[in-house]
Amino acid sequence: MKETLVTWIKAGYPHLKEQSGVPLWILPEHRFARVADEFGDNGVLAITGPLGVNNRIESLLEKAPELETSSIDAWRDAIKAWPPLIHVKDMIEACLETTSGIMRLFNSGRLTADPVMVCRGVFVLSFAPFLLEGIPLLTDVAPVLNGNVNRPADILRRYGRTLALGDIMTAKEVDSCITRHNEWAELVTISLKQAANCSYIPKPIGITPPASSEVVTVLTDMLKEES
Repeated sequence: MKETLVTWIKAGYPHLKEQSGVPLWILPEHRFARVADEFGDNGVLAITGPLGVNNRIESLLEKAPELETSSIDAWRDAIKAWPPLIHVKDMIEACLETTSGIMRLFNSGRLTADPVMVCRGVFVLSFAPFLLEGIPLLTDVAPVLNGNVNRPADILRRYGRTLALGDIMTAKEVDSCITRHNEWAELVTISLKQAANCSYIPKPIGITPPASSEVVTVLTDMLKEES
C-alpha cells in the first residue's frame, strides 16, 4: 500500500534537518510530526493547491518506492540534490529573528502596520524560497527592500527591519507585490484557516540551545514572550 503524503513528510523531516544543519532543538521531530498529522494529506494539499503543484505531488507519490525500502543514503542523496537546501537553516533563523522582533513590536503597541498584512508578508517571504513558483514573487519584492533575490533570508530580515522602523509605505509595497501574485495571497488565507483548525500549536524550541549560539538571544526572547 502506498504511504500517505504526510507519512513521507514525517519520514523525510529528520533527514532534512540533518542535511541542512538545523539544530535538533528547533522544532523537534515529535512536534513536527504532530503538526503534520493535524493537517493531514487533505490539509497539505489544500494549502499547496493555489500554486498548482498538487498534480506534481500526486505524481511523485504514485512513483515513490515503498517507504520501508528507502535507505538513509537514498534520503540524504535526494535531499542534497534539492536546490533550496542551502537556504533552509538561514531561513529558519531569519524567521525566528523576524517573528520575535515583530512580536516585541506588537506586545509593546509599536507595530504600526496592519497585523494581517504583516502575517501575510512573513508567511510568504518565509516559504517562497522553497518553491519554483516563489521566484517571480521574490524577484518583485527584492528591489522594494533593496535585497537580493538569491539571498531570501536577508529579504525576510529586511522586511522585519522595515516594520521596526515603522516604514508603512515600504511594507505596503511588499504587500502589493504579494497580492499581485494572487496565488500566494490565497495560499496564506487557506493556511491560516487550516492552522486555526489545529488543536495543537507547537513551540518552535525543544530544549535550551548551547550558550555559545548566536541564536540564543532570539530564542530566549521568544520563550519570554510565550511565558
